[in-house]
Amino acid sequence: MPQSGQNNSYTHTETLNLTDITWARTVSDLNIISHPGHFRLNDNNAIALTMDDDALANWHHIGHPWRNSEQGQMRPAVCKADHHMAFYTAQAFGDFEAEFEFRIEVHWGTSVTFMFRAQDAQHYYILDFPVVGQQYRAEHFWAMIAKVDHRGYRDVLHYQRMPGVSCVPMQWHHARLTMVGDEICAWVNGRPLAVVHDATFSKPGFVGLASTAGDNNNSVAFRNVRIRSEQPAKAPKWDKAIQPRRNWGVVDPELGGGIARIVRLANNELVCINQRSKIFRSADNGHNWSDGEWLTCEKWGYLHPMADGTVALFSLSDSSPFILSRALSHDNCHTWTKLEKIGQIDLPEDEQMDQLYTSTLLALRDGTLLLFIIGRTKFENIMHRGRRHIKLTDSPPYVNLALRSTDEGRTWSQWVDVDGPPYLDHMHSICKDNRSEIGAAETLDGHIITLTRPNESPWMWESWSYNKGETFTPAARGAFPMYACNNAMVCTTSGYLVIGGRFPGNGLQVSYDSGMTWKCYQVDTHDGGNGGMFEVEPDVVLFVYAEHFHLRYLLIRITPDGIEPVEPKQFDQGRVLKMPLLTPWRFKIDPKSTGEKQGWHHPDHPDDNWQMIDTDRQWNYQGVDFEDGSAWYRIQFSMPADFDIRKYLWLHFGAVDEEAFIFIDGQQVFEHSLASTDLSLELPGPGREGDVLYTKPFHFDVRPYIRPGQQQTLAVRVYSRAGLGGICDGVGLVSSEDDLAAGWLRYVPTL
Repeated sequence: MPQSGQNNSYTHTETLNLTDITWARTVSDLNIISHPGHFRLNDNNAIALTMDDDALANWHHIGHPWRNSEQGQMRPAVCKADHHMAFYTAQAFGDFEAEFEFRIEVHWGTSVTFMFRAQDAQHYYILDFPVVGQQYRAEHFWAMIAKVDHRGYRDVLHYQRMPGVSCVPMQWHHARLTMVGDEICAWVNGRPLAVVHDATFSKPGFVGLASTAGDNNNSVAFRNVRIRSEQPAKAPKWDKAIQPRRNWGVVDPELGGGIARIVRLANNELVCINQRSKIFRSADNGHNWSDGEWLTCEKWGYLHPMADGTVALFSLSDSSPFILSRALSHDNCHTWTKLEKIGQIDLPEDEQMDQLYTSTLLALRDGTLLLFIIGRTKFENIMHRGRRHIKLTDSPPYVNLALRSTDEGRTWSQWVDVDGPPYLDHMHSICKDNRSEIGAAETLDGHIITLTRPNESPWMWESWSYNKGETFTPAARGAFPMYACNNAMVCTTSGYLVIGGRFPGNGLQVSYDSGMTWKCYQVDTHDGGNGGMFEVEPDVVLFVYAEHFHLRYLLIRITPDGIEPVEPKQFDQGRVLKMPLLTPWRFKIDPKSTGEKQGWHHPDHPDDNWQMIDTDRQWNYQGVDFEDGSAWYRIQFSMPADFDIRKYLWLHFGAVDEEAFIFIDGQQVFEHSLASTDLSLELPGPGREGDVLYTKPFHFDVRPYIRPGQQQTLAVRVYSRAGLGGICDGVGLVSSEDDLAAGWLRYVPTL
């Protein structure tokens, strides 16, 4: 713990010494006591964990390797990845105490994770501090204790909002953790979490650090990590062959973003539309998906299969006049009639709104349709001392409306407010913050629950309808935080309510008692949300959701004892092996494009004076002020002789901004450019085929150029016309049993 005279500040002005703090208070009838007699760290009996050069052999990395900064901080790679994990495998711990300081440096999704009692990369506990952008809008900080087991999920044992702990980035926070027997105690800046008891991992295990990292130059950082245990513990040798379980598959391998709705067509296909108006189809309950086709309707919208097999698409104009239109497809969404007006949303003068957006379409069991809408009113943003203050008017900036149809969407009722009556105009103290994306489901007893994303609050808004959506109760604070969850809520055959969205990471909440209480899981490390959910068979839900680079899906079985993964049939991880070419690489700008003439791509060209740079983000984010021209990357690598044991061998680039010319041992072997592809520098859209050059992953057959077991030189000339430039995603070798040339990213985990 901090020693006398040391500067261990957790704010800019205050120094905290937490050594002698003992906490005892009651929260929800649970007595929280720190048990100070178990351990007390000091310099004489604690192991300090570092990632200095002489300590790197003590760590096993999964994903991009961690590193020590010049300031002695342990930091993951900056790029987004499914796993940035580092396990300390030099010693195992049974009962122990740990303390560390951590700092969050990004203003959107990441995580700060301390792993403990790890048996391998699939079985361990975590103390986690999840981060999403919503926390900065509403100023709330969370801590959670969870376990990871054979299912591959984070099964949340307890999570809570931490009072007095600010989420503002670039602060150092202090964490303390003890585990004695089956009892887990934790503190953040001296404030306690509820005590957790769990005996799943009773044997000694390893500790480690993890994060999903961040963006540009920012991520997270740890420092002053120390562990103390009363006696050394024996544990089995770390099994490097065991990797974190992957449960997700990929719908769209080329672009993330959300979807409108998942429906089942008359031919039994599942269909969803992503936000760039591409239709994806699955004929096997979501295990495998088509490559995607452009929606031929004039506008993006929400699908609804009608009783006669026709599919309706509902679209709402987002500016006044607010016209609700419908198009029909008689051939399973391949072709469409023209959009025709079927209604108009009229608003009184005192309810004027700038824009309306469709959020969720819910089909009730009796055939009633409910169309939920987000309404944006006029508002004013005020910035003051680096904080955004929302000036609340008599009507909140965002409100939620619902329309109702009892004839399959041919006609619609007038709107009702999802924040229902009574409306007491004389009670001016009643104030609601913004409400936007809506998740909705019908329970087995016919009630409708809506859970709506807040803006200035940690908690979701919850309202109910007991008359098929004719009216709703006043919106009340819900039971948990979650965001970006429109269209991603179902009630299963057994009556389990399930909702998926952003936080923690990509989270899932399950209720076994019709929404009265909820159980939390984190089902993916990424925090995209904006997905859709559909029950594909009794108590098995398909969850399609956004991730930064892919549109992913999960198949999840809901049981009385928890959730279980249904593994996608579309890949066998044993048939694919990857070897990332890890950062940093050597780098030099070539403003006059003379590098190739001077032999910069040759193995014997001296590059000792080139700067070191990472390949997980553009060079502009790494202090390189260069926006128009060529630059070179070089790395020495050696593929193990036993790596190339499968039928195919690829060299994969996650993304290069913009054009890439690739050399191995002085020979140009591949080109990814405007001239060599049908790609463009413009964003794609309906009616415009192709994808964006600088975000498109690519790979090529590299077997003719690889000499197993020998050192080789890989050089890449990148040409960027303006703005950002450089290799900006993973690079690596991929060995596969299958020809993955078409849609191969569906099968291969990110490098």
